[in-house]
Amino acid sequence: MTDARKGSLSETVSREVLTHIQTNRLQTGAVLPSENQLAEQLGISRGIVREAVRGLANLGVIEVGNGRRPRVGRLDGDVLALLTDYAVQTEQVTVQQTLDVRRVLEVRAVHLAALHRSEAEARAIAAAAAALREAMGDYDLMTRHDIEFHVLVAAASRNPLLRLQVESFRYVIERTGPIGWKSRPDEEAVRTQVEIHGEIAAAISARDPQLASRLMTKHFTDTVSVLSQAGFN
Repeated sequence: MTDARKGSLSETVSREVLTHIQTNRLQTGAVLPSENQLAEQLGISRGIVREAVRGLANLGVIEVGNGRRPRVGRLDGDVLALLTDYAVQTEQVTVQQTLDVRRVLEVRAVHLAALHRSEAEARAIAAAAAALREAMGDYDLMTRHDIEFHVLVAAASRNPLLRLQVESFRYVIERTGPIGWKSRPDEEAVRTQVEIHGEIAAAISARDPQLASRLMTKHFTDTVSVLSQAGFN
């Protein structure tokens, strides 16, 4: 069998699985047909079915495990994060371009978060901002808390696609974040940028979407400038 033919059959299996999920309105965790069932139903070898299932699992569309049938997967930002980081690493996308997209997404996310957040979410966002402040001087730890803060804000927006998209920049931020902190001219400049996270958290807690949006815009304007000066164009 040629590679093209094999690829075409694998795509057929993938489409069949996706159609099965849609037609039956299956939810996260629902059990899917086994590899044997798919192979018999489609008249395709188990090897090709297994390849298609593995590909869907790598994308997070389905979940597989030893000794059990495939299940409908849960939205996972890691897959997009790997793709986004790959795009930056191979210079198909620049860091500044990721910041352009993040600015649009996160200004909207923080606006929605201020409207829809729960009390527990407001406390978690404030705690992440406090942890960022307490980590000052440890740039790697600061970056981890910074990522946590932004993901929590996106989650509080009540739009799962916003959360997924914000999570997709995780690996890029892990690489560029410490450099961004180090590139600020002095400790006061670092502190100013750290404190704006607390101000954003306070605006979310106060359910003030306009203030939260203005603060997030200011945050990104500063970040874009600093990373540009650090050589990320």
